[in-house]
Amino acid sequence: MQKKICPTLDIVRPIDINIIDDKNTYKQFLNICIDTESNCIENEVSVIETFIYKIFEKYCDFKEQEENNCNNAKIVNDVKQYILSNLDHNISLGDIATYTGYNSTYISRIFKKEFGITPHAFMLNQKINISQKMLLKNNLIVDVASEAGFYDQSHFVRNFKRVFAISPSEYKS
Repeated sequence: MQKKICPTLDIVRPIDINIIDDKNTYKQFLNICIDTESNCIENEVSVIETFIYKIFEKYCDFKEQEENNCNNAKIVNDVKQYILSNLDHNISLGDIATYTGYNSTYISRIFKKEFGITPHAFMLNQKINISQKMLLKNNLIVDVASEAGFYDQSHFVRNFKRVFAISPSEYKS
């Protein structure tokens, strides 16, 4: 129900207080329940669309969640830009965490939620894309591996094969 009311909400937020103690809220609920002029379906719709919505709006802090989502988007964008700016280096998740000032597990989780892959996988995919273009220009495989920022030629060949299912030398020909 909370997700229907606030689609950006990524977790169900508990309501902190016992709403039965809130006399006005309880009175509203009773009025809907004892309304004999409306049929059952109208009462059900009224309970869902007005009463429950008002409860969530009153007792759940959706604004805080929306602010967190905006902050997460900024962090993910910063991580992406950092990776793209440092493709020629072998950066780690720890380097990214130090750069952003956030926990590496948190960074990995929100990045994966946004892109569907981890920051490391994103970096490898970007390096593979760069190397693919370099191979088409007839560069030597060892030079491509070095210029694309891989540890060594075997690391490059292994990751290239994983993505394209063929070796870089087969790709070149």
